[in-house]
Amino acid sequence: MANGYTILVTLVVTIALSVAAYFLSPKGENQAYLSHSRLPPPAFPLTPLGPLPEAPPVS
Repeated sequence: MANGYTILVTLVVTIALSVAAYFLSPKGENQAYLSHSRLPPPAFPLTPLGPLPEAPPVS
């Protein structure tokens, strides 16, 4: 079972890495923009497949 300190340390490390990534990421003129029109299409459909078939009645 996870110790309380393990969860707390993991949370602190995650927050610290997130803050560091935010401040170390390029901003302004050095920022690179990713255009969605240049990305390949997904390998799976993103639209819903429709309603689920009805279940048989329970007797």
